[in-house]
Amino acid sequence: MRKIILLLFIVGSLLVVNTTTVNACSCVQPAPSKESLEQSTAVFAGKVIDIDAPSGIIVDSADPVRVTFEISKIWKGPDYETLVLTTARDGASCGYGFEENEEYIVYAYGEENKLSTGICSRTRLLAKAQEDLQDLGAGDLPTNSGSNYVPQTSNFVLITSIAGIAIVLFAIIIFLIRKYKK
Repeated sequence: MRKIILLLFIVGSLLVVNTTTVNACSCVQPAPSKESLEQSTAVFAGKVIDIDAPSGIIVDSADPVRVTFEISKIWKGPDYETLVLTTARDGASCGYGFEENEEYIVYAYGEENKLSTGICSRTRLLAKAQEDLQDLGAGDLPTNSGSNYVPQTSNFVLITSIAGIAIVLFAIIIFLIRKYKK
């Protein structure tokens, strides 16, 4: 009977434990600017006006950070005055460390309303992107007000379900322990 209780405890623990895969970032040299333009969903220059990083007791280097840009030039992708993209929280997960009020040239990938970038792309400070600016040409000014941002749904249902399962398993284990102690 103890084996059954131990097995239930192990299975229950596995359902509650965060099983995120951990990967360190490893990049090859980014392609030249024109090739990177072809490979990217969006290429633009803009100033970071907001950074929304996750906070809390448990954070992961891969947690998405939402970065909002005021766009000055567009070479490819959505035509808005404001673009929002995500990057991983930390360089260990290939996230790009954007800073508010700095200007960047960004090579982004993904769907136009779910753009992402990271340190493996040609994304860099605009002041250090002279070669890119020369190769890409003048670019276009944004013509549409608004943004590409579409709010994402919450993981509340998933988290609540996992917590509920954990509580039920814990109650079953306690019940079995008390029943077989008698």
